[in-house]
Amino acid sequence: MTDPNEDKVLAFLKAIKLGIAETWQTAEIIFRQIGLEEQDEQEEALDEAIADRKAYLNIVYGGCAKKHQEFMNVYFHFYQTMNKGIKPLIQQPDAKVMKSIMSYLMRESHTKDYEGALQSWEYILNNWEKLPEYYQRQTKLTNIYRNLNEILTGFRNGFTDPKTKKRAESQEREELTKRARTMLKRGQ
Repeated sequence: MTDPNEDKVLAFLKAIKLGIAETWQTAEIIFRQIGLEEQDEQEEALDEAIADRKAYLNIVYGGCAKKHQEFMNVYFHFYQTMNKGIKPLIQQPDAKVMKSIMSYLMRESHTKDYEGALQSWEYILNNWEKLPEYYQRQTKLTNIYRNLNEILTGFRNGFTDPKTKKRAESQEREELTKRARTMLKRGQ
């Protein structure tokens, strides 16, 4: 026989996963409202709801993981080409940032869809050498995302725009100043 509290915890975790409950009390209220008093009935209902939610997410996002991987593959190829075969170290923030890059490029691409976003991403990375030198050194995903507005503006308007060039130079000076201060602190 299982511990009733353990069953409650499992049901609660499933409810949280579905986004239908933030606390066990909320989950119990929901179950009572829909007439599910028994633990077995609650678990069965949650299993069905989880399956429905997975199907829904797959329809809405259309295999988002596959699309995310395609964007990552383009980035991996770019990074390895730029760094003589060295593979990028991808951490959790980088994976999250890639989703943000995908979303942003979908909004900003001419076609406003996934294909347009992927084409934009490929274009940006395949033409990296056209960027001002400061941006060329920023090859981590988090840095690319942070500079994505300036990068897109530069590709659309040309990098001879004095504001873009001045901003890049200003950021480069700030970065060099920061490095110099760090080096001085270490030397003291």
